Amino acid sequence: MTDQTGATVGGASIVLIGAAGLEVRRSLTDQSGRFILENVPAADYVVSVQKNGFREVRRVLQVTPGETVRLQFQLTVASIFEAVTVTPARGQPQELFNVPQSPAVVTEIDLARHSANILPQALRDVSGVHIQQTTSGQGSPFVRGLTGQQVLHLINGVRFNNATFRPGANQYTALIDQDFADRIEVVRGPGSTQYGSDSLGGTINVLTRAPQGSDRRGLHGSVNTFFASADLSAGLSTTVSGGANDWGFVIGASGRRTQDLRPGGGVDSHSVVTRLLGISAKVLGNRLQDTAYSQYNAEAKFQFRLSDTDVLSFDYLRGTQLGLRRYDQLNGGIGNLLNSFDPQILNFFTARYDRLGAGPFASISSIFSYNGQRDDRRSQGINNAQGLRSRISDEFNLTRSFGYQVQAGVRVKRNHSLTFGAEFYDEHITSRRQDFSFSNATGGFTNVADARARFPNGSSYRTLGIFAQDIVSLIPQRLTAHLGIRYSLFKYNQSSLGNPLDASGQPTVPDLEENFDDITFNTGLTFTINRHLNLTGNISRGFRAPNVNDFAATGLSGLGFEVSPAEGVRLRGSTGTLDSSRRLTDIRPLQPIAAEQLYNYELAIRFHDSRFSGSLAAFDSEISNLIERRTLLLPAGAVGQLVGGQPIIRQDATGAVFTSQSNTAAFVRTNANKVRLRGVEGGMALKLRRDLALNANAFYVRGTDLRTGAPPSLENGIPPATGFVGVRWERAGMPGWFELYTNFAAPQRRFSDNDISQARIGALRTREEIAGFFNGGAVARGLVHNGILLTTAETLAQVQLRVLGPGLQPNALFNKNPGFALLNVRGGLRLGERSSVTVVLENLCDKNYRTMGSGIDGPGVNAAVRYSFSF
Repeated sequence: MTDQTGATVGGASIVLIGAAGLEVRRSLTDQSGRFILENVPAADYVVSVQKNGFREVRRVLQVTPGETVRLQFQLTVASIFEAVTVTPARGQPQELFNVPQSPAVVTEIDLARHSANILPQALRDVSGVHIQQTTSGQGSPFVRGLTGQQVLHLINGVRFNNATFRPGANQYTALIDQDFADRIEVVRGPGSTQYGSDSLGGTINVLTRAPQGSDRRGLHGSVNTFFASADLSAGLSTTVSGGANDWGFVIGASGRRTQDLRPGGGVDSHSVVTRLLGISAKVLGNRLQDTAYSQYNAEAKFQFRLSDTDVLSFDYLRGTQLGLRRYDQLNGGIGNLLNSFDPQILNFFTARYDRLGAGPFASISSIFSYNGQRDDRRSQGINNAQGLRSRISDEFNLTRSFGYQVQAGVRVKRNHSLTFGAEFYDEHITSRRQDFSFSNATGGFTNVADARARFPNGSSYRTLGIFAQDIVSLIPQRLTAHLGIRYSLFKYNQSSLGNPLDASGQPTVPDLEENFDDITFNTGLTFTINRHLNLTGNISRGFRAPNVNDFAATGLSGLGFEVSPAEGVRLRGSTGTLDSSRRLTDIRPLQPIAAEQLYNYELAIRFHDSRFSGSLAAFDSEISNLIERRTLLLPAGAVGQLVGGQPIIRQDATGAVFTSQSNTAAFVRTNANKVRLRGVEGGMALKLRRDLALNANAFYVRGTDLRTGAPPSLENGIPPATGFVGVRWERAGMPGWFELYTNFAAPQRRFSDNDISQARIGALRTREEIAGFFNGGAVARGLVHNGILLTTAETLAQVQLRVLGPGLQPNALFNKNPGFALLNVRGGLRLGERSSVTVVLENLCDKNYRTMGSGIDGPGVNAAVRYSFSF
């Protein structure tokens, strides 16, 4: 073991890590830099080397029976690339340089150097990742232009996605605390062969810390505190670990409080008063009202070594968000006064057994998992004739997923390995909704009625997957193939039992059963030109099976009021697409939903040596049967009928129908056109000198609807060209580091009609929406009195004329998402052996900006401080 000057390093910790990040062996280097690990079972491992003051080094190690392996490591203060990934091959460690997919790794040190309230924010600097935020406590990573249901999320290799994951941007990953993560791996491109449904754009795997072994019993831990000025957030997290040779544990807890966010320039670019009244957002203040919330997290992990080859482990994560509100439904664009996600609760548990060397198998693992996600809502639409007396909807939504996995690995030869297994997920949904109507007799919302819930109460969703993957060296040290295949079977069931009846006594939820299956594959090749240069190619297929949200979701969302496909078919509905002029096009009968399919073709080149590493990839992905939201069209005379448990109050000449829940037409999900996503992504790291390094990455994705040639109607749009550039100074023997960096994005001018219509993107406004807000939300906010807009002394007709122009035709506030480049600085200082402080200064120019698809603007100038103490 040596450092970057060639001097030997004593006291470095050497940890041999097996399946699922479980520790197998541990040692320390002596004063001559040497170490020994004895009686190591034959298997594939990751060797982790750590020493205070140096960057962790990881390397893949293959151990065969009777073999003695000699290893050499060099420690540096700032490694220019991360070497090992475990996600592309379902836990089998691989050198990142050699895999045919396009992975990126965020380490524990990287996470600690970010100013992040929620986990997705810690991925802002990662190559190929775009972060969208609907509101302050929510974040949704985009990978290759896709997000939400179309990106698979894992915790320690176990599915986090469930059957009620929402389309487009969603909030769920924010419930995982980044302070409990050891690493986060992002694999760009489909991973359905390895992990099943949903992995179209990519896979994100959060790997939590594992207990550390010790020759003697003892306790270790850390305490972290932070404060940020833009949202006046503050929090505390603590972790305690301990154990001995044959057991160990990690326990952690955290809490934080975030206040209302101040955006760049103190102005909300998409404020409802700017969108619908054409006045400055500053009349509502310089902070985004109702973006405050609280979050609490806990973790407990226990590991027991039953023998040298058998390990049993238990892991529990809990996340809770309280007081979270959806800003784009409030002052941020729609203008309601009530729209909350409260509470949001995660309970995630795994029990895992791993064995190294079991007869013909190199390794065997079995996992039981429980994934409970509670997603409650409370909402009221007031921009209608009832105004503040409009009904209030209160929702309870709980999805419980029970998972069972078994996996085995076989080392056929030194350069040939097989992994195969099966998994089964059994999911059950509890969903209830009550509507509270205003009573003139009591003067309050005391009339309570059960209503059709967001999901069918008591519905179930079951998934079976059988998979195999083969990694084989076709030409030793020159050409390696990565092959995989998976069969999946899905069953969805809903029943009218346990769900309310409508006013005529008919079930609001029909009996329905859906069964479908899928076969998918991947083929990848890595061609090694020399030890510094690789070429990779990958042809893979991804798929996304329709989930409960697709089959049966009903209720208010960011686009308006949603109706389930089954109900749309029952009402003899058809669908159409609204263009930017509010004309209906592409009208077609409503059909049952089929699975989304994606074929991905990818080429990449990678280079690395001691001073420079870099990669450049190009991909072409084609999605068929894309499930999108389209306007529901019903036969004439639908007024008065119930749709989604709500009465239809209006129907226009096209057949589009409206409820009191939204000023926009009701919509439904259906398979639409074929979409092509093409793009390039690259990254590089260069040591300018021993203590100075340059890091940069960027990506560009272009989406096209192959029928029309226009941008596709993907949820929340497609991110523009986006990137990161940073220059970091860090010197061996010095206690501090410093980095000057920028996050940037080009303008996005390619809006789809769906993008234009969304209040948080194009911010389209219509005559009816202006009237609804003028007489509803604006009155409630004290902006309108006796039919006059107080700031301009205008009537409704005058406001409509000024905002829409003489023709009073719908128009958009934005025809592009503006580009931006932020000036940021961060640095850290070690205060002795146990303490450190990190300071992050963001958006020093206080620029107003919004990442594509977000419901809030980005923070203005922000000073964040983090103090850490270890023991």
